[in-house]
Amino acid sequence: MSIQKILTLAVTTAVLAGPTYAQGHLTDVFGPPVDEYVGRQMANAGDIDNDGFDDLILGQPNDDTIDNDAGRVDVRSGKDWTVLFTRYGVSSYDGVGSQVAGLGDVNNDGFDDFAYGADHEGLNQGGVHVVSGQSGADLWVRMGGNYEYLGFAMTNVGDFDNDGVDDVGVGSELMGNGGQVDVFSGVDGTTLFSLIGIADQRLGRRVGPAGDINGDGYDDLIVADGKDHGQGPHEGRVYVIDAQSKSVMHTLAAPTGAKFFGRCFAGLDDLDGDGFAEFVIGSGMSSTPDSKLRVHSGLTGALLYHVPANSDLGYSVAVFADRDGDGYRDFAVGDRSASDVGAFAGAVRLISAKTGAVIASLYSDGLQEAFGENVITMGDLTGNGMEELAVGEPGHGANDTGRVRVHSLGQCGGIASYAAGCNGTGGFAPNLEIDGCAASWQSIDVTIGKAYGGEIAYLLIGLQTASIPLGNGCSIALDPLPIVPILPLPGPPAAGEGEISFSAPLPAIGHAFSAYIQAVCTDPGAPGGLSATNAVGIDFVP
Repeated sequence: MSIQKILTLAVTTAVLAGPTYAQGHLTDVFGPPVDEYVGRQMANAGDIDNDGFDDLILGQPNDDTIDNDAGRVDVRSGKDWTVLFTRYGVSSYDGVGSQVAGLGDVNNDGFDDFAYGADHEGLNQGGVHVVSGQSGADLWVRMGGNYEYLGFAMTNVGDFDNDGVDDVGVGSELMGNGGQVDVFSGVDGTTLFSLIGIADQRLGRRVGPAGDINGDGYDDLIVADGKDHGQGPHEGRVYVIDAQSKSVMHTLAAPTGAKFFGRCFAGLDDLDGDGFAEFVIGSGMSSTPDSKLRVHSGLTGALLYHVPANSDLGYSVAVFADRDGDGYRDFAVGDRSASDVGAFAGAVRLISAKTGAVIASLYSDGLQEAFGENVITMGDLTGNGMEELAVGEPGHGANDTGRVRVHSLGQCGGIASYAAGCNGTGGFAPNLEIDGCAASWQSIDVTIGKAYGGEIAYLLIGLQTASIPLGNGCSIALDPLPIVPILPLPGPPAAGEGEISFSAPLPAIGHAFSAYIQAVCTDPGAPGGLSATNAVGIDFVP
């Protein structure tokens, strides 16, 4: 039976697999080589250089280029990832890059601008800098008082005062006796709003945009505190602020047993048709499964649903365009301690905003990488009309150098290797390589190589992963369909010399699904006469 017919069969039986969507890995962005934790602080810069591509801001507060932990901020081109701007701290422990944010064009010069925090600048005063995307010079700077650590929490909060320019929200949980939240005008840094915490409240641990919840034309605000409200240290509480009236719309207590309630948040669409947009709260370090990720009503603040987890689901969140076809924007959630593919490797879940169902997952390729500690949308970088996701992976590398992995949410499905093969004669492990576009009427290219020449390869295709021992130290990493094509391996009869390649045209794909492929090869010198390739997972999309 031909490969095309096998894939057609996989489509017709795709109901056996849960749905998934395109998630192809595009590239990796690295920082300096030592202890930089790249990916921990990052943001979409907008189009800084006016080349039609969104650019990326990386905050690296531990950078030692100028002095110990003086910090740095890099702006990378979204077109080719070259460095457009670099800003360094000037003194030890300035912490430049403690937070970063894109702001759009705040000075009306035709170039998008950006902001960064330096939470230990001065005498631990901390500062917020808004920088020209055209020249790289400061447009305005706000400094905190002694030991206020201004810039520890900072973000673009949207157009808070409805003047057509995005503004800067800043949380300072150590300011005064109870912390403080400020919103500064994106135009000139003047204070638009301040909310002062009560004693020991630690208000301002987090601050973020809610979008226009009540439809009055003003982008609203979400903030969190770090107070023990009766459930223990770091419990936290979340407050939703109406931008027009400057009043608190909703006060949300942490669920029972929760910690770090309000680690991240974002505004969503109106999911229940009541005229008010909803919002999502992530608390990835929370101690209880039902407090990790919660979606609340914009009208009443009531809980609409939660997504339970025993890992760090909800450590970061980013909203993106509708992916499951229900007419509502969906969101990506970081799960930095997920162990799906290895201990604490991390994952990002793509969540249906309407239902809370997981519609796809993105994975790291290593262990203890903290993949998903941060996640942002990056606009269309590939020209297919779809957004991309940038995922922070600060634990990557022997020296925690970190990296950012950029994934496509576009029209070609994701293809990734997920299980190692096992050795045959002479220590050669055959390998399976698949690339191409896993979508309707496209094709994928398959290569089996480094096998024993002249022998047979059994190509296995399944709709779910598995671990089936072959009895010789090898395993099949999928649950195969009851069809096994047999492929001769051209090449001289020797270890590592067998290789075959072919292209598999794809039929129309009615809806998205995942399939898994692996080859088992006969090998006269291998234990039991068999060796196996790595396995490859493919996310097919319509």
